[in-house]
Amino acid sequence: SDLFATAAPAFADTASTIRLQKAEGTVTVTNASARSMTVRNDMRLYSGYTVTTDLASYAWISLDDTKAIKLNEDSSVEGRKTGKKLEVLLIRGEVFFNVTEPLLQDETLNIRTSTMVTGIRGTAGWVTVKTWTHSQVGILEGTVECSVTDPATGKRKSVILNAGGMADLYVLNGEQTEQEGKTEIVQVKMSDGDIDGYILAELAELPDLREEILAQSGIDLRSLTPEEAQQRLREDRQAARERSEEIEQAAAEQQGTGANAPAVDLTWGSGAAAPAAGRGGATAPQNGGTAPASYTVTWLDGDGNIVTQGEQVLLGGNDRYTAMCHKCWTEK
Repeated sequence: SDLFATAAPAFADTASTIRLQKAEGTVTVTNASARSMTVRNDMRLYSGYTVTTDLASYAWISLDDTKAIKLNEDSSVEGRKTGKKLEVLLIRGEVFFNVTEPLLQDETLNIRTSTMVTGIRGTAGWVTVKTWTHSQVGILEGTVECSVTDPATGKRKSVILNAGGMADLYVLNGEQTEQEGKTEIVQVKMSDGDIDGYILAELAELPDLREEILAQSGIDLRSLTPEEAQQRLREDRQAARERSEEIEQAAAEQQGTGANAPAVDLTWGSGAAAPAAGRGGATAPQNGGTAPASYTVTWLDGDGNIVTQGEQVLLGGNDRYTAMCHKCWTEK
């Protein structure tokens, strides 16, 4: 995409302005009041706007003249900006980022999920929401700091991640002891097979970045062709469609099994499953009303009250569970 290949000149007239530079396939935009907006290329995005992609759909967003992100299919992000402080909230799915110049001392750029935050100064890589309690960060070039916070104690665990490294960040579900803690970070070395097709499609057009990735991480993508990247992209699309079909089938089977159905977490985007909140129910973070990531699967007691303690999985009929938006959950 020209967005990553020509970041600085392309956005010289829109510095410090967040824009949906390009949309491919089915892309929706909602404002901070969850009202749908008319989507067009180069549209301005204000703080609190949410961009969501469908299957086989992608969105390229410029954060300013040196910062760009690409949203993978079946993904959703919300942009937040206050002065020189930028934050991208990845609600579900995956996002590739490329910052071509180091941030100034008074600038910040964070990519946040429901479980972790990645502070970016000048680098390229991706963030993926695997489940609501599991996020992954991969760094192709540069260095970032990733952190995950224990929701019960507020204690933060951090790691410095260098080029060629990946980190899986978890908020554990209570099965571990207090001594072991409720958060975990697992670091692994990246291989070229870990890089998804939607990223390879961009890297195929960025020879200078491929050289930098080799120099910093040892991953050699110099021979990558656009045709190879597109083939990987097609394979990823097929896998995404199969996951979506499996999710729909599982939901239909659960709906029809009645009292014999165990509680299961609804799954949205890139194989992401909604997690348990504490030891009961499954809660998704508030996301400006964007469906379907805004749904909460909630365990109710006999009086219709939300259960937040006890066994995480309960055998019971559909009367034990209900789906509601975040607003309704908090009011309940």
